[in-house]
Amino acid sequence: MLSLFRTSGWSRSRFFHKPQTGKIERRLRVQTPTLEQTLVMIKPDAFERGLVEMIRSEIQVSGFTIIPVGQAIFTLDLVREFYQFENIEWAETVHRYLCSRSIPLWLVEGQGVVVRMMEIKRYIRKNMLTGNPQNLLHCSSSEKRFHWEYSVLIRNGMIVP
Repeated sequence: MLSLFRTSGWSRSRFFHKPQTGKIERRLRVQTPTLEQTLVMIKPDAFERGLVEMIRSEIQVSGFTIIPVGQAIFTLDLVREFYQFENIEWAETVHRYLCSRSIPLWLVEGQGVVVRMMEIKRYIRKNMLTGNPQNLLHCSSSEKRFHWEYSVLIRNGMIVP
């Protein structure tokens, strides 16, 4: 039996040729795309500069779904754990920047979301960054990192509705 594949969108058709009858049968297998997820934190300077809607729009135009999951309330210890810092330079500045207010968290999902969010983050930072440590947004660098970051926030009870 000879099989031929034709891929179209998310489905894959498989055609089977049966030499004994000379007929071609078609069987359809549906492939579901794997949805990746990443965590996006909108940092205070993005709010102060009115960039939240631009960030949201860029994510949605890329075809991804944004699911607001709540807000994170950071402490310096949580910042150390979350970013895996041995110590924090400019601790007072970081405290004023990240620990003085709640940070909105979005779960963003879709096929290829991790790579595209890293591109969006690089573009935004390259064109709109005003200085350290204010860097507008955070997104997980891999799906594995997303799961780790999310578990840190949950484990520390830092996500509030």
